[in-house]
Amino acid sequence: MDKDAYTVSSSRRAQRASATYMLKVSSTAAFIVGLALFLLPFAEIRIANFLGINNSGLGIASGSSWKFSKKDTFDKLLKNIDLSFDGPKKSPNVFAIMALVFGIVGLIASVSNARSARGLAAVAAVLAACCLGGLWFDLTWDFSIDEAGKVARVSSQHGELSLHLTVWFYISLFAFLTAGFLCYRRIWLHRSHR
Repeated sequence: MDKDAYTVSSSRRAQRASATYMLKVSSTAAFIVGLALFLLPFAEIRIANFLGINNSGLGIASGSSWKFSKKDTFDKLLKNIDLSFDGPKKSPNVFAIMALVFGIVGLIASVSNARSARGLAAVAAVLAACCLGGLWFDLTWDFSIDEAGKVARVSSQHGELSLHLTVWFYISLFAFLTAGFLCYRRIWLHRSHR
């Protein structure tokens, strides 16, 4: 074999190894970001376009009660309103739990060097993103159906009561989709250079 051909071959192997490593680190970081954002507020209920009640992704998954974000701002607004509900739902949300589980499985698989783990990480990332989409539908459905009486009464008194997902929810969704794409690229890179 020619010396130049050997140098080019070893250089390509080094580039491929470097690209694979960077994809592994990037997909792991995307999973970590997607999971860490579960600690921040995912959904908020606004009264007359003011932030009123919010809950984190982990709180939605565990079924914890929704909390007033700035209670002192709403004292005047809320003293005449009977807001006895704590948000759309108090029970643990299956979609949020499954998104967390798939995110953790994807994180573990993206760190692994096993060949089958690459595909598992890509599938787990896509499933986590799908579960976040299901969470979005579930929250809006529960809010519009379960609290219809309260929403009508509060809306007529002090303005519209509405449920909004925060930017942290959307960034978490994007992080899981990015992790899935990076895991797919890692699989593609490995297969194209056999």
